[in-house]
Amino acid sequence: MPMLESPRGHAIHYEVDDFTDAWRDAPSLVLQHGLGRSSTLWRGWVPYLSRWFRIVRLDLRGCGRSGDAPARSLDDYVEDILGVAAHVEASTFHYCGDSLGGILGMKLAAEHPRKVRTLTLLSSPVFLDEQNLSRVALGRRDVHAALDELGSQGWADAMHDGVLMSREPNPAMAAWFAQDMGSSRLNTLHEMFSVAMAADARPLLPRIEAPVLGLYPTHGTLTSTLQEELLRQHVKNLRYIRLPSPYHMAQHVAPATCALQLLHFAAQADGTACRE
Repeated sequence: MPMLESPRGHAIHYEVDDFTDAWRDAPSLVLQHGLGRSSTLWRGWVPYLSRWFRIVRLDLRGCGRSGDAPARSLDDYVEDILGVAAHVEASTFHYCGDSLGGILGMKLAAEHPRKVRTLTLLSSPVFLDEQNLSRVALGRRDVHAALDELGSQGWADAMHDGVLMSREPNPAMAAWFAQDMGSSRLNTLHEMFSVAMAADARPLLPRIEAPVLGLYPTHGTLTSTLQEELLRQHVKNLRYIRLPSPYHMAQHVAPATCALQLLHFAAQADGTACRE
């Protein structure tokens, strides 16, 4: 189980999936989960990507098998991502982020342009508006009240019953994703939401130089037309694809479709063809 001991004293768990040719210096691709999830989120994507890219998946602090440590801003998470990248000797990398992981990608691409080769955003809001916050609060005063009342697993179960995805037509899939999120520590979810609620990537968008791929649901529960317009207006090199779904985690309902879009987008930026 690969672990990196961060300079601040907490352990960061990561996985490397590499089925590239041993004689080729394959580019690295960081797959970063979102709020309260873990690196296992990507298991449906890895088979489509790891033949061509060296995949790096890490658990953010407090998530999955990583150690617990306070996170007070996006900078704390970015520091962990860069630490793992350096540890696996990925001086540059493609980056794909899910939801909050995408906001972290916007920050990485804007502030570390020489490291990020391409940026892929999966249902990533630019900021959390009142509609977003109301949905994750599930009818309570705010999301913190919902977490305290329902607990990690209860909140995750409710979120996977119409917000993040639907329990129909595949209840087993929804239950699996809910179990992953529900295993997160309650204090971690509180901290991550505090960071996410304070995050606003709008000033970062014009500074992103890397090619950007956006994979967004047509009627996402946590993204909106406003979010799309912000990306279209302020990101210089954007390719935007709508996924036919009303749910936030549409990209994990159709992993092959989305992973192959990412595969060819990143390869095209590198000037290579991913086929044999």
